[in-house]
Amino acid sequence: MAEPCRILVLLSRPEEARSLALELGRHYQVTTELSSAADAASPAPDAVICDTPLAAQVGTAVVAVKQADPAFLPALIVLEPDEPERVWLAQGFDYFLRRPLDCGLASTLVDALLLVRARSRDWAETEEARFRSLFNATGTATIALLPSWSRPIRPSLWLTKSVCG
Repeated sequence: MAEPCRILVLLSRPEEARSLALELGRHYQVTTELSSAADAASPAPDAVICDTPLAAQVGTAVVAVKQADPAFLPALIVLEPDEPERVWLAQGFDYFLRRPLDCGLASTLVDALLLVRARSRDWAETEEARFRSLFNATGTATIALLPSWSRPIRPSLWLTKSVCG
């Protein structure tokens, strides 16, 4: 059986964090503390959700985790109703949600983004194997140009719960 996806939820409002953790916890392993997620023994998260007060503190760490992962790593930002989203999307967040937070919508969006992550991980592994076999066959170094996964996507209806593994 596949290991459940790990979701890091960092919200400054404890009741909101609990509600979202309960909703996501039905299908995923949810962590609500950065200290346990940053533990070297624990695996990196498969998705990150944080709001602007905490993103101001940990945003650079989230972007660093995204850059270290060869596959698309979804990072969602929770914004106030009147807060501009472009600033946060430009900093590396992939999608945004507005308060009041709809936990069902957030869960559906996480489902869709994790499916994209699984597909990008499969693609990255396939491409790595292809370039490795090319190098082994020719002995020539090859430059691989990868597409940018930094654009926000829109949620779709093609969702599945078995995307992590």
